[in-house]
Order: sequence, then structure tokens, then C-alpha cells
Amino acid sequence: MLALDTTKPLIAPYTRPPPTTTSLDWAPLALIDLSKFDAPGGKQALAQELKDAVQCWGFWTVIGAGISQEDVDRQLAIGNAFFNLPIQEKRQVPCDFAVGK
Repeated sequence: MLALDTTKPLIAPYTRPPPTTTSLDWAPLALIDLSKFDAPGGKQALAQELKDAVQCWGFWTVIGAGISQEDVDRQLAIGNAFFNLPIQEKRQVPCDFAVGK
């Protein structure tokens, strides 16, 4: 018999939206590959890549962090679960930005 994993709350799984079919003006995202971190000169190369991404594009994508797609999808599902709640329920947990919450 399959045991139910009670360590994680049950929420709807994340479903990746389909690619857009709309013609959009877009800029490529820089890829920052963290798997280079421990390579000789890796930290310096990553710092330069990040600096270039910030200065040229303002956006970037991080890859090679060792985080599984399953874990990423779980985090996206948690975000969706929160943002799909009614506003009255979300307001029960106020956010105090002044103290870093």
C-alpha cells in the first residue's frame, strides 16, 4: 500500500503555461550557470556575467544551482496556492516591509 506523504501540505501541482503564440518584442535572458562556481576562475567569471546581465538586460536566469525541477515546481505551486486565495484570507497575514517581512 502506498503511504501518504504528510510532511507537505496538499496543494494543486504547478502546471507550466504553454508557450505564447503572440509575436512579441523580446530580449534574450542571460544564463548564469552556477555550476561554474568552484571551477578555476569560476567565481570571477560568474561575477562578470552577472554584472553584464544587470547592466545590459536587467534580467537573467540562473541554472546549474543543483535544485531539482520537482523542487522548483513545488515552490511555484506554493506561490500559486497563495495568490489564488481570496484577498480577505491573504490580509490575515499582513506583510511588514519596514522590518523585512
